[in-house]
Amino acid sequence: MLYQTAAQLRGAFDALADTGKFPDATIEGHLAAFDAIAVDYRGVAFATRSQVDLWVLRECDTSLRLSWPKVRAVTSVTVTSPAVGGTEQVLAATEYTVDELAGVLYCPAGFAAGDRVAVAYTHGLGYRVLADGVTASGDATVTSATGAFTDADLGTPVAGTGIPSGSAIVAINSATSVELSAAATATGTGVTLTLADPLLVQAAREYVRSSSLSGRSGAPRDIISQSVEGLTTRFSTPDKANRRPTGYLDVDRLLNSLPDYRAPF
Repeated sequence: MLYQTAAQLRGAFDALADTGKFPDATIEGHLAAFDAIAVDYRGVAFATRSQVDLWVLRECDTSLRLSWPKVRAVTSVTVTSPAVGGTEQVLAATEYTVDELAGVLYCPAGFAAGDRVAVAYTHGLGYRVLADGVTASGDATVTSATGAFTDADLGTPVAGTGIPSGSAIVAINSATSVELSAAATATGTGVTLTLADPLLVQAAREYVRSSSLSGRSGAPRDIISQSVEGLTTRFSTPDKANRRPTGYLDVDRLLNSLPDYRAPF
């Protein structure tokens, strides 16, 4: 799980301790809602996801914009061309290149009008939680048997017991070992490592707290007050266009601090 579990959130907020009022399903539902809002608002998947994009080309082209940026790997590119009797061809990896950040696939040989193209790929920032971290005091090397580290993880923030605040991955040693930007301050095994922007994790926590409590108290949601020439305008509903995707002040402030990956069309 990318975000904290229901049990961890209850531990962080005493107000959520009553499992009768706040069962796991309710908290997990709020987490799912937050993830959907955050992904839509920032234009990027935070965890790794799989996707298949399909096109039927109206004209010849040498590039295709994928639905998502931050491509981690292209699994296959399949072309079905009516010009050759509907024969299906799987392109070799040498026949195309990918702009991973922007999410654009380039094929120098080009696609013909009428071609049906299917691109299978994984995308996202690859944020995740590992439960088997191993650290050594004074050493910047961190290992995890389940890490599955790749070059796409470079720059990813890392948090955990004995990991200095602000640490990030600066080198990939192997699929199970990375170098951090700062040495660990404690030795440990079975260390929980959170590979994610801490502001995103904090925003998720605040969203769950706010959504859970506002849903039961009957009190109004957090509001924005704006006074112009003696008139006060109050906002209590989400407004994505005005940088309030959730309507909760603290959550929106945190989400607005994250990079925006939405393509400028």
